[in-house]
Amino acid sequence: MEGTELYEKLMTGSSEMSIRIKGLIE
Repeated sequence: MEGTELYEKLMTGSSEMSIRIKGLIE
C-alpha cells in the first residue's frame, strides 16, 4: 500500500471518528 493511500484512509477514519465523538458529546 502506498503512503498517500494509507494517509487518506487515516484522515477519513479520523474525521469519521470525530463526527461520532461530536455526536455523542452534543
